[in-house]
Amino acid sequence: MKRFFCFLFIGCVLAYTSGISFSAYSGGLGTLSDPYQIADVNDLLYLSAHIDDYDNAFRLTADIDLAGYSFNAALIAPDVGGSGGETFEGVTFKGVFDGDGHVVRNFRIDDVYAADYLGLFGYAQNATIKNLGLENVVIVPTAYDFQSVYRGCLVGIQESGAIENCHVIGSLTGGRYYIGGITGYSSGIIHRCFADISINPNQWGSSNIGGIVGKLEGGTLSSSYSRGSIQQGSGNANMGGLIGFVGAEAAGFVRNCYSHCSVIGDTGVGGCIGRIQNASAVVENCYATGVVQGRQSYGGFLGQLISGTVTNCFWDRQTSGVFSQSAAGTPLYTYQMKTRSTFTNAGWDFVDVWSICGVTNYPRLTWQIPAGDWVCPDGVTLADFAFLAQRWMMNDCGSNSACDGADLDLSDAVDLPDLLRWLEQWTQNP
Repeated sequence: MKRFFCFLFIGCVLAYTSGISFSAYSGGLGTLSDPYQIADVNDLLYLSAHIDDYDNAFRLTADIDLAGYSFNAALIAPDVGGSGGETFEGVTFKGVFDGDGHVVRNFRIDDVYAADYLGLFGYAQNATIKNLGLENVVIVPTAYDFQSVYRGCLVGIQESGAIENCHVIGSLTGGRYYIGGITGYSSGIIHRCFADISINPNQWGSSNIGGIVGKLEGGTLSSSYSRGSIQQGSGNANMGGLIGFVGAEAAGFVRNCYSHCSVIGDTGVGGCIGRIQNASAVVENCYATGVVQGRQSYGGFLGQLISGTVTNCFWDRQTSGVFSQSAAGTPLYTYQMKTRSTFTNAGWDFVDVWSICGVTNYPRLTWQIPAGDWVCPDGVTLADFAFLAQRWMMNDCGSNSACDGADLDLSDAVDLPDLLRWLEQWTQNP
């Protein structure tokens, strides 16, 4: 027995002296199969401070509220050098951060030092960030930030890697170059994301500003959308509802995206994209509806096309206030933008990617539409209940197309569990 307690004491001493903490996170080993669990603010702050963990895997197990906290740099992987310019002086995040459908709320950066690489993550390098919501984000300068770069609400700069199934709701003020609702700069994959964002650089000469990405350089943006506003005065360039600038050193690819953002700037201003400058860049099956205002090289869909390919893209000439001017894309009246055949005739996929209720609304991405919203993608309503009732007690749904998706629990029958799931969606998505 004495020998047992001796070994136990020695083990505790070794653990203490080697800096190991058994309560660092709320569980997990940091592996892909058993990620570190982030359950509260303390866990998130612990991750922020422990750079040796930046190549591990993490998973949120609850929503996190950062109300009452204010930061002057990115929370995870910040730039710590302070020498200014575009040089990152810190440790990049190279791990996996899975929000697991949870939300981080009230994240705030008061930019006391006109810092670079701002966002929840300052620099994500070959990292995966997924299934995460970021709401009521505020990034605001309290000092002059004429040269500050790489600012996004979620990630300052994304080098390779992936951002998937994420959303941002908030505002971003200040910054000179590479400013975006989700990330300031991306050479990675962004898929199934949206940003509801207000961006105002608030200074002369800002550029590369987008509702989702400031500059897309060799990366891919797909099945994503933006709404909100991007506005700035004179001397600003490359501003777009989705992306400010695509190119120039490496081709970017943009597919199946849309923007409802209003964009007001100077030159290279577009409802979807401000400027494209790469011969291999491809933009296809996208549209824009937001107000666009510029002084020169502005357009309802694209402000400036130096090189690249834009196909099957459209903008609303009525809501944008731009009747015919654009470097690419096709102008349409609002009723045409709300007509399914407009897009199916252009080869858009209305089975797996897009959905629309003719003359009722614009096309929406199928992943946006909650389960139980069968009649029209405007929310789960009593009209959807009538749809369910008409298919009540149908069976063999796996092979019977008459069920039309009403078998929500995939049990091969439309029955009570489907009704209960529909009622849950009805309360969450009215």
